[in-house]
Amino acid sequence: MFSQKSQVIINLGWGELVKDNDVEAFKYFNEAYNTAQLEKDTENTALSLLYMGICTYSVSFTEGLNYSMRAMEEFKKFESTSPQKALQGRSKCLQLISTINSRQGNYNESIRLSKEASLGFPISNDTSGYLGLIYNSLGIAYEKLNLPDSSAFFHRKALEERLVTYNTTYLPVSYAAVAKIEIAAGNKQLSWLYLNRALEIADSTENRQALVNVYLGLSDWCLKFSNNKSEVEKNIVKANEVAMPLTDRSFYLRTLDALIAYKKLNGDFQSALQLHEKSSIVRDSLYSWEKQKIQKNLEVQFDVSEKERLLKLAKRENEVARLTNYLLWAVIGFVLIIAIGIIFFLRRNNERNKLLLKTKDALVVAIEEQKHLRNNKCKMNLSSKRVSLLQ
Repeated sequence: MFSQKSQVIINLGWGELVKDNDVEAFKYFNEAYNTAQLEKDTENTALSLLYMGICTYSVSFTEGLNYSMRAMEEFKKFESTSPQKALQGRSKCLQLISTINSRQGNYNESIRLSKEASLGFPISNDTSGYLGLIYNSLGIAYEKLNLPDSSAFFHRKALEERLVTYNTTYLPVSYAAVAKIEIAAGNKQLSWLYLNRALEIADSTENRQALVNVYLGLSDWCLKFSNNKSEVEKNIVKANEVAMPLTDRSFYLRTLDALIAYKKLNGDFQSALQLHEKSSIVRDSLYSWEKQKIQKNLEVQFDVSEKERLLKLAKRENEVARLTNYLLWAVIGFVLIIAIGIIFFLRRNNERNKLLLKTKDALVVAIEEQKHLRNNKCKMNLSSKRVSLLQ
């Protein structure tokens, strides 16, 4: 029952994370972490830490790394009892670290970590969906390194894996990525099919980040295969509207850049200039926005740390109370042993005294009898002497 409770909380957190509600997701994962600790559920403790790392790395790479390392330490506890679980847990943490490296522009290191992470998930029996995540990460890294063939290979592998596990969280992302490849290759029907499938899944799961990718992909498709310029703009505007409230402002900037490129393409340089000014304002405010987000995240993390401190304090108090109880029972036991010993000693001493008294009485009686016998013997001797004298 306890394990189910922490798992339910983790699922609620993941649902919020998919919708880009990072703060709410973090709160759920923190609650799951505390619950799992009380349940002594090491696996869910590790998963909660890992997911808190996923919530925080976009704000603070340091915090993301910190949570991933703490999760790795928890997974390490399975090395003796369940080596495969320990290996998979380590691989999950490595993939998060790989993603952080990719965000920092360390694409070669990201590739190395992702390939190492793949060792924890054999292709033949992976049902976790992590291979798809790893392949997608490799596809992004190779794309950034201007290696399109390698990028396309891994994006296709990611889509294959996610279709097998039907991971609806990331499936639209892979559909959109492969659709982009098919658009570049001139495959009109297949790219359209992929984009519409991605749109359907992203819309049904309320995955707003995926929706931004899909709408931008649809605008690229219309630009490549259709002369309907209004549809191109319509899809970019939709992407912009979806991206506007997202906490990750990079999606909003991407849509602004797409609108600027579209306006320039159509010779509307005045609108492009206005959008460029808006984009500059967003980029300039991004630093202060990031500071606000960091502050808010730090406040949440402070609450988490305070709860962890109180939890540790409660555990310490319970340990002290338990130790006190042990000592109390030990003292009571010791006193009982001494009391029983004293009672036994007094009882033996009393019995010995009674025996001595009884022996003394018997001795007195024996002495009296001897005295009586001597007196009788003396009387008899006197009587005998008298008889002899009379004769």
